[in-house]
Amino acid sequence: MPPLLQRALIGHHVRPHSYLRPATTNAVLGGSRLLVGGCWGRRMWPLVLWALLAAQAGAVLSPPPPKEAARMARYVLHACDWGALATLSAQDELRGRPFANVFSLSDGPAGPGRGSGVPYLYLTDLEVSVRDLQVNANASLTVSLAQTPYCKKNKYDPQNPLCAHIIFAGTVVKVSDTESGLAKQALFTRHPEMESWPRDHNWFFAKFNITNIWVLDYFGGLKIVTPEDYYSVKPYRKLGSLVMTHLSEIMWPNLMFLLDLQSKVDDASKLFCQTSFQPVVP
Repeated sequence: MPPLLQRALIGHHVRPHSYLRPATTNAVLGGSRLLVGGCWGRRMWPLVLWALLAAQAGAVLSPPPPKEAARMARYVLHACDWGALATLSAQDELRGRPFANVFSLSDGPAGPGRGSGVPYLYLTDLEVSVRDLQVNANASLTVSLAQTPYCKKNKYDPQNPLCAHIIFAGTVVKVSDTESGLAKQALFTRHPEMESWPRDHNWFFAKFNITNIWVLDYFGGLKIVTPEDYYSVKPYRKLGSLVMTHLSEIMWPNLMFLLDLQSKVDDASKLFCQTSFQPVVP
């Protein structure tokens, strides 16, 4: 049985090796112990098919096409757990010069459709870059798919435009009391360690107020996206669109296996319904 089918069945509480089986079904299906035949099994089959398609679609949420730059910006930010924040240094020896630092971030809990597009940060005045921001709140933030499995899987170098990265410009500000709950949920769900950081460091929630956006996701140079376009799009398509998009290239082989197996189950169903269950030794 393909591993993907087995995972789909387990996710719907159907054991790949059931404790019960009809004696004849085991023979008809060539020794398979998968309990998907019979009267109740046939009723469950559409659920199994949909479970497979849903699981497969969720596993192939690939980046948007290059022509959809605003969606790409939202997609990359939500996929990333950290970014490079560049400030104008307030340090005496570096005053006025750019100073980049790494910060954990989140625009919402992980998962399609859960990102707000707002990069939230968890900061302390003890951090040198935060001291820079207290003098000049202007900054840039860069996030890249190089930190995700996508670029490694496709063997893209981080500097390859196909390994998309986004550059934001704007200001870093402390969030209001009404927004702190959103920031906390966004950050702590993806960075649970933060909750245990020393309280005497006076941590606070902040956000990156975006004023400018540049997208590099294909050859030909940077694309400019307005904040209005950025916040108006959704980074992921609906599940139905995902299924249609990926059916031919990824789902089709598994679907063909299921349909072939379904025909065998149909042939065995009459025998199944006329057969009593026999216990199977685990």
